[in-house]
Parts: sequence; C-alpha cells; structure tokens
Amino acid sequence: MAAAEVAKLKSVRGVAKSYGICHVTLHWYIREKKKLEAAGIRETSSIIVGYSRHRRVFNAGQEEELRQYLKAASAMYYGLSPREKEGCGRVQLYRVVRMWLTEGRL
Repeated sequence: MAAAEVAKLKSVRGVAKSYGICHVTLHWYIREKKKLEAAGIRETSSIIVGYSRHRRVFNAGQEEELRQYLKAASAMYYGLSPREKEGCGRVQLYRVVRMWLTEGRL
C-alpha cells in the first residue's frame, strides 16, 4: 500500500509518516520489491525488512523450552535471583545443548 504511493512519486518520508512506519523500513521494502520485480517475481509477501537476529544459537522452540525450564526452576525454589537465574540458565543451557547434540537436533 505505502510502496504503491511512493511509486506514484510521493516522498518516502511523507508516505512513511502518513502510515506511521519508519522511512528506512519503507525504503528497504521498496528496494527489495524492486529486486524481486527485476527477477520476474510478483509475489512480495516473502519480503522481510528490518533487522534480523544474526548468530542465533537456538530456534524459537528451543528458546521457549529453556524459558519454561527457568520458570519451573523459579517456581520450585520460591524464586531465583537474577544471578541465580543466569547461572542456572548456563548450566541448563549446557545440558540442553549437549542433549540436542547427541540427539542430532543441532
């Protein structure tokens, strides 16, 4: 929608402001859309703009599994201090990673 307005020779900043989005994000989207169109691809729903996490160790499911473990540990021991959570997380993280490596999930 916003990209179509920019295509009508409106300014990127003006359109971004009217839609309440960052002008840089809109600019990135338009650039990616042009690349796809140049390659002959009309489907633009796969365009991902913005910053992405790099150097991720875990996928979303694995992060959730670790989060649930920390919640359970916190409930068992009547709450954990931030330092205890950090240490507990490292120990559990090591165990979970080792388990995933032996199972071939990583």
